[in-house]
Amino acid sequence: MDAYASKASLLLNELSHHEEHKPIPEAKRFLELLNVAKRPLLVGCEMLLLKAVARLTNLNCEYNLPHRVIGGIASFTKEIFPNNNDMAGNYYELKKLLAGLALLLHKINVCLNGCMLFWKEVDGLDRFSICDEGRYLRMSKDGR
Repeated sequence: MDAYASKASLLLNELSHHEEHKPIPEAKRFLELLNVAKRPLLVGCEMLLLKAVARLTNLNCEYNLPHRVIGGIASFTKEIFPNNNDMAGNYYELKKLLAGLALLLHKINVCLNGCMLFWKEVDGLDRFSICDEGRYLRMSKDGR
């Protein structure tokens, strides 16, 4: 028997003699998220619920869609699937499913002309160094 196996068996033996404790709230949320991650969107479907919810939320970020649009897509998706689906029915439910991930959000100013980002060493600049536009461009009256 190697040294690792003897230590592992001692630990397992010690753990089996202790009474089971309830997990702390952070661990409980993480365990719930793991259970969600394993659940298929609906019975017989290869798409997992967490992946579907994450992709919908990604669309929200990628295309700067309002929350109402993402909630509408979630609601529509839930309606068109058979009744045994686990899809979130609105934006609040989507956010609740992803809450356990605790993803950080960092907004980055971007030039409307697409020439550069205010990121890292150029974050403190007031003007875009490529097109010389001001950092905070005002929208025209027609909203563009």
